[in-house]
Amino acid sequence: VALIEGNRGLYTRELARHMRTARASLFASGRYCDRIFEDDVRAVQDYYRFKGYPNATATFRRDFRGPQKNEVHLVVVVNEGQPYRTGTVDIVGAAVFPKDTLLAVVGLRPGQPFSGERVVQGQRLIERRYQESGYPDASAIPSQQINAPGDAYDVTYTVAEGERVTINLVRTEGHPRTQQQVILRELQLHPGEAFDV
Repeated sequence: VALIEGNRGLYTRELARHMRTARASLFASGRYCDRIFEDDVRAVQDYYRFKGYPNATATFRRDFRGPQKNEVHLVVVVNEGQPYRTGTVDIVGAAVFPKDTLLAVVGLRPGQPFSGERVVQGQRLIERRYQESGYPDASAIPSQQINAPGDAYDVTYTVAEGERVTINLVRTEGHPRTQQQVILRELQLHPGEAFDV
């Protein structure tokens, strides 16, 4: 893997997982490709921004060495910039659950280090809460923007709840030796209950 310089907030090993360029070894040729390496540099920059460094940049140095200039020395140079924090967290479009209930599910708190990873996780948790209550098509689309002072990301989840779906009929087939009531009891599915995907 190419050397990485300038990373103080994120571990080199963590960044290297987002790169495809590999060092030559006993078991691998380490063949170099300009396009793949340049994609790796962009991936490092994108990952930094995903982790709460919106002004992070990643550039590179590339030096061909060896008698035949067939060995390449690669360095990814990171300029992290200032990490941002989480500003306000809001939810709009929710009617089934109180806003405070969904905010507790999300777990994002103002003042925490901002992380796109946590924002996406919050989206999944909101959608899962709806699905468990019979709203299989519910969505919670996150958006974030830098606040007025310019030092934090305000996060908003826009919820589209969809229609509630309930179980109408549970039918089993192909069990000549077992009574249907026994199977239904084990399934714990009953008509009128919320459908949970």
